[in-house]
Amino acid sequence: MVLRKMTLLAGLCLVLTLAAPLAAADLEAAWNKLAKDNDPEAARVLFAEGRKAGDHQFAIGWFLTFSGQGPTEELNRAALTILREDPTSPAAEWVLKWMSQYRDCLPNWGNDVAQIIADARPGNAELMVRYANMNRFASRNRKEEPAFGAIAQRAAFLTEWKISENFGNYPIPAFDKKHPAEEARYWNNEALNYRSRTGVVLPPRHASGAGVIYGFGRFGNPVEQEVTFRVFSYHNIAVYLDGVRVAQFNMLEEYGPNIRFFKVKLPAGEHEVLVKSTQTRGNNGQFSVQVTGKQPVSLLKPGNPVHDLSDKVQTAETIQVGLAAAIADETSDFAAFQRAFLAILDKDKATSLKLLEDLYESYDGSLLIGTLLSEVYLGAVKFLPPNDQISRAYQILASFLQAPDYNQQAMYSLALLLNRHNQTKDALVLLNRIVEINPGFCEALDALLAISNNEKLLDVRQKALGLLNDMGPANRWAQQELLKETRRDGDLGRTKEILANLAELLPWEGFQAQLHEMNEEFELAIKDLESRGKVFDDRAYYPYAVSQGYAKLGKINEQRVWLEKALEIDPTHEDAILDLVNLSGFQGKMDEAKQILRDYLRIEPANSAFRQRLSHLEGRTAFEAYRVDSAEIIAEAKNKPISEGANSELLLDQLMVRLFPDGSQMRYTHLVSRVLTKDGVDSESEIRLPGEDIEILELRTIKQDGSVLYPESFEHKSTISLSGVSVGDFIDEEHIEYLPPAYYDSDGLDSFMTFIFQGVDRIYHHSELVLIYPEDLQPEPALLSRNMPEGQPTVEVKNGLKYVRWLTKDMPPLTVEPSMPPANYSQPVASFYFNTDWEEIRDFYTHATRQRLGVVNRLKPQIEAWRQLDLEPRALAERIYRDITERIDQDGPFYQDVNLTWESRAGNATLLVAAVYRELGIKHDIVLTRPERIRHYTFDTPLPSLSYSLLRLPFEDGDVWLDANQAGLPFGYVPFPFRGSTGIVLDGGERLWIDIPAFEDRLDRVASRYEFHFAADGKVEATGAETFYGQTAARLSENWKQLNRPEIMQRVEAGINQNFPGAVVSETGENDELPPGEFEINYSFKHDSLAKPNDSGFDIEFLLPKTPLLNRYGSLPDRKTPILIAQPHFNVANETLHLPEGMRWEVTPRKIVKESDFGTYSLSITPESDQVLKVKREYHVPAQFVMPEAYQEFLVFCKTMVENEDLTFKAVKDVGAP
Repeated sequence: MVLRKMTLLAGLCLVLTLAAPLAAADLEAAWNKLAKDNDPEAARVLFAEGRKAGDHQFAIGWFLTFSGQGPTEELNRAALTILREDPTSPAAEWVLKWMSQYRDCLPNWGNDVAQIIADARPGNAELMVRYANMNRFASRNRKEEPAFGAIAQRAAFLTEWKISENFGNYPIPAFDKKHPAEEARYWNNEALNYRSRTGVVLPPRHASGAGVIYGFGRFGNPVEQEVTFRVFSYHNIAVYLDGVRVAQFNMLEEYGPNIRFFKVKLPAGEHEVLVKSTQTRGNNGQFSVQVTGKQPVSLLKPGNPVHDLSDKVQTAETIQVGLAAAIADETSDFAAFQRAFLAILDKDKATSLKLLEDLYESYDGSLLIGTLLSEVYLGAVKFLPPNDQISRAYQILASFLQAPDYNQQAMYSLALLLNRHNQTKDALVLLNRIVEINPGFCEALDALLAISNNEKLLDVRQKALGLLNDMGPANRWAQQELLKETRRDGDLGRTKEILANLAELLPWEGFQAQLHEMNEEFELAIKDLESRGKVFDDRAYYPYAVSQGYAKLGKINEQRVWLEKALEIDPTHEDAILDLVNLSGFQGKMDEAKQILRDYLRIEPANSAFRQRLSHLEGRTAFEAYRVDSAEIIAEAKNKPISEGANSELLLDQLMVRLFPDGSQMRYTHLVSRVLTKDGVDSESEIRLPGEDIEILELRTIKQDGSVLYPESFEHKSTISLSGVSVGDFIDEEHIEYLPPAYYDSDGLDSFMTFIFQGVDRIYHHSELVLIYPEDLQPEPALLSRNMPEGQPTVEVKNGLKYVRWLTKDMPPLTVEPSMPPANYSQPVASFYFNTDWEEIRDFYTHATRQRLGVVNRLKPQIEAWRQLDLEPRALAERIYRDITERIDQDGPFYQDVNLTWESRAGNATLLVAAVYRELGIKHDIVLTRPERIRHYTFDTPLPSLSYSLLRLPFEDGDVWLDANQAGLPFGYVPFPFRGSTGIVLDGGERLWIDIPAFEDRLDRVASRYEFHFAADGKVEATGAETFYGQTAARLSENWKQLNRPEIMQRVEAGINQNFPGAVVSETGENDELPPGEFEINYSFKHDSLAKPNDSGFDIEFLLPKTPLLNRYGSLPDRKTPILIAQPHFNVANETLHLPEGMRWEVTPRKIVKESDFGTYSLSITPESDQVLKVKREYHVPAQFVMPEAYQEFLVFCKTMVENEDLTFKAVKDVGAP
């Protein structure tokens, strides 16, 4: 017996010794069966043994063998089995997360899970959240009042907060700055109390709008311990404890999960939590904070903070919890698959995509992995080209059609993809196959209904409705779908029947109230709504719905009370506001009605429709004082000259702008045109309106006999056609446009309006701009005008409003001359802007760029490859610049994700280069600029109108400026239009503007050289080369690559024949050894008649192409407008002329140098020997304005060049030569 016991003991020890490696091997084998062999039944057997032993990895694998077929009963039973075995295990967390996509389809899922977890005590914060979600879900179908607050508190969410107003306009730069809420005293009076039902904080509408918000909360820690924080946000978020920053996650700027965990060791006692978060619009800056410890913390009322926020940073340790922590050290492919799924739930698409793509490469054809990967692609990953994602998803899913055990989830994804691309028939085939196999696949049924309704496929719809009915009256999802369809069909009896059933199934979803309303039992509907409103006291829906009930009963006093309650919860509830305004108007309380609208517009100044309603209530628009009578304008026109050569003319062009303190505007436009020609009839008969928020006051055709014609309809059209228009008729158009503040940031910048008082082709008889704003408005609008007649503008104050008026009359057409500046250089123009500065514009650009600089998966290996290069910083920067600009086809938006630019090889490379430099620690600035010359004919208005991007690299030996907007430029090159200009630096520092160096014009020169070899009979064989530099070289280099050899020959021959008519080109090519920024074309040609024979030899005219300046700029005897030379002319030309033996040159050497205020010119003619003559010409005319008074002097300069080139070179035969 002793021997036997020892033998058993030894055997047991051996089993224990081998258990771990055998388990790992068994797990891998089971995983391969599932993921590689697509054999879930065989995998289930292998996973089952480990599951029974309590291994959560085997349990997860076993559960996955039931997945892929959608929401089946088998999947439901498997999920419940895992939960019952251990509802606190990592496998339970996996099941709850996986099943969240199907919970609506399985009628008993919520109740079953709620019963299982009722007495469980989860051991980690993430599982606590999952429990809370399931308890909230299950509470929907219980009669007793849902305990949402208790559920959230059991999950350790901070639910009691104070919320600040919002600060700043552009979230990312505002997040970098300090705001008043960082001081404790702010919270005494300015903050808003807020209570969350779920733990997620949705900033109240009082704090809506782009910028930064702060939330303040408090908790109690019972003992000194490590406290774990779970923070959720889609935005940049910083967390402060007792005034010290412990965590910051820049989720708007970096790719990663939107849920983060960190832990901090805290002493016992009360602690303050302050969250600083961005929001990009509305009230989308939602966040949640969960606080847990081994000893549970207590959740307290926030009260008022004691601590100001300090600059001190105590970075907490970032951790993982739950399943993520359990597999943190696992290196298996199965663990990688789990991490990928968890990343999908956390909205970490970069991580999920990287893991799944790597897995699918190893498990090609895996139904499980491929289906999940295709869903990520179809979810539109923003850092990959959309077409590539769709193509890849289709390839994966279509390949599964050949698999014998086709995955229904994959089939469903493919059906959606096909339907999205208008392959509806193929999609229906797949969807029908799905519901035949699994009639309870909710998403497939939903898709069938949607397609059938859109395409009016009655047979498909009837089939889907039949399957919904077959699910039975206990299926909540099916009943809700049937309710939608019966309402669509107008079947009142069936609608009431379903509502009654849903009222039992989902007593807290409002179906009972809807049923009461259909039965006109309004008192009962109100009672039901009031009871539910007590539970959902943060939702304005309930008090508004109650107010609707009282309105139907005609009880307007009660209606008013409940409307006011709705607005207390949501002061921007538009329906409640309109009802209250109408009610106040009905009761004769007009001042109250107007005040309600004003209160709303203070919060939502962008709502043009409400601005229009307020205007109507006020009964005046402030435009009446300057409105013009169209009849008077038409009468005056009969005695005025008609515009010669024009198709129509403007008799009246009047714009009045009413500017409000919040920056919104009302624009009154009045136009009267006279039709002069048949072409004018066509153009003037189409009236294009500027926007949707338009109120048409007048639109008509006034015939010459005084009769009036109106268009058939004004309804919601951007273009309105006028009929019956003839030559000589008048078009009278009068409308008001309602505009929100520019960029919806309440700054009021008018980014598009510059009013022009003079036409190019016709007389402007009456042009008028009137700006109207409150007399005490601060800051006052900045008024800008140029070329206006003396005495403009005039200013008047009436009824507390200031009227600024610019007016011109009978302005003749602008004189048009060749090479003149843009028309607005000379035209009278006026504009304004309000409450905006260049710092804010920089913030606008900073926010737009920093959202797109985060680097993820596929770009990272390339960055590491660059990092490994053994190069000095400057050389490395040049290598990266060259590699990227040569890779990217510069055709696409500037504000594009840098990873998308890299992957698609298209877009603007500037941000991509900047992102790589940032990753590698190469100092740089992004500088946004505009052409230097634009300052001559535009106002210096703070607008987001900087149209070009440069990079500045501050090296020890000096700054290097880069243009990454096109390939082929030299490293350190700035295109001419931006030299000497200024730009805004997006570095977030105190410096705003930076000067761009004025590089020399030689960088963009054109050089040419020719060799002419003349025969005795005057025929010539020649070679030539033209070398271009700078931006021209880069463009020519790119264009050259697109041409084939015949096209190149054709173009070169055409160019040579412009200079030497009759030339025959024999060969051409390019010099491919030149550095970037240089491009050279080489060619050879023959010509029979360049030399003019005579008795003593032959004469040769000056062969260099004539300087073009006189023809281009000096074609008029005199000028009334300036000449704009927009680009410098820098040309260097050399030619060498060779004579045969027996001939010599009879040429006098000469050297001419001409310097003037307009530029320089030099010409040298040097006989080097009897047979060799060298000619060199160089001219440089910088970009400039030549004013009319200097034009004659400029002509002299241009003619001097032409006259000096009016030369003939004489070649004579030697005595005795044949």
